[in-house]
Amino acid sequence: MDCRLLPRLPLPDGFDPSFPLSATEPLLLPLPEGEPLDLMATLRCGQAFRWRQAGEYWFGPMGQSSLALCRVPNGVEARATGVPVTAGDAWRFLGLDHGLLQLRQQLAGDRWVAASMDTAPGLRLLRQDPWECTVNFLCSQNSNIPKIELSTERVARTYGTVHRWPEGIEVATLPPPERLANVPCDDLRSTALGYRCRYMVDSAAMVASGEVKLPQLRGLPYAEALAELLRLPGVGRKVADCILLFAMDQHGAFPVDVWVRRVIHELYPAKLAPYLPDAAERTLTALSSREHDALVRLARDRWGDLAGYAQQYLFHARRTNRL
Repeated sequence: MDCRLLPRLPLPDGFDPSFPLSATEPLLLPLPEGEPLDLMATLRCGQAFRWRQAGEYWFGPMGQSSLALCRVPNGVEARATGVPVTAGDAWRFLGLDHGLLQLRQQLAGDRWVAASMDTAPGLRLLRQDPWECTVNFLCSQNSNIPKIELSTERVARTYGTVHRWPEGIEVATLPPPERLANVPCDDLRSTALGYRCRYMVDSAAMVASGEVKLPQLRGLPYAEALAELLRLPGVGRKVADCILLFAMDQHGAFPVDVWVRRVIHELYPAKLAPYLPDAAERTLTALSSREHDALVRLARDRWGDLAGYAQQYLFHARRTNRL
């Protein structure tokens, strides 16, 4: 396949990315004509958590802020409360700089990815707050979306900040690492985190102290950013790749979970065979590091820097029984 870089869209003409968003007056985040965006698919596909629709708007957290988003014909109407948010912050958060029309053309040669894109053509990869994304995916180990949302909502409401919108909607944002690092593990257990409590507190301490500088990882090569994330307690390869893909602009990252593992084995057996000759036998055992490496190498060789988008389309289509 022709695996090029993720196509990027320039800032629209007349769009001021520095303009601040308010809680009451919506501001248009424009999209070029024909560029798709599906807020439900984007916000509820498993890359972000605790987003809910109320009326025409979607409400949810973005770092220490919360957003209200409404899809309109020529883009998205956005509002924000909490820590100040600019129009550019929200535009980049939603991945509105990603050219999905061109990306679709680049991935059209893969029948399964193309079919997956047909089920959710407006699904975009978000550019999340690194710390928020890290907390979310620390909670994701051996868990599912409802359980992740239960735990993170309890952490946010107990130790974070609750934002109240004029419509009466409440959005709780997760505590910053400096706050979470000082929460006793025994107290944190009330959030249903279980064994993840220690991982959460210890990771928060490393980020708060600057031992791991999350925001600075965005500019590093993939291997260096991955190595830094793997230093955090409780962060393994899958969690690290999720953080890199959904918060660090590493669109070639390829998180492997049970859904992705299954779909690669079922839909790409001939492609996988050169990377993993005993692939059929592997499906009967737990995921090994050797199999994981083979799946990632296949994805990178096949989709290059579009592997993250291919992964998310395949994951979403399979999880929603559309593929």
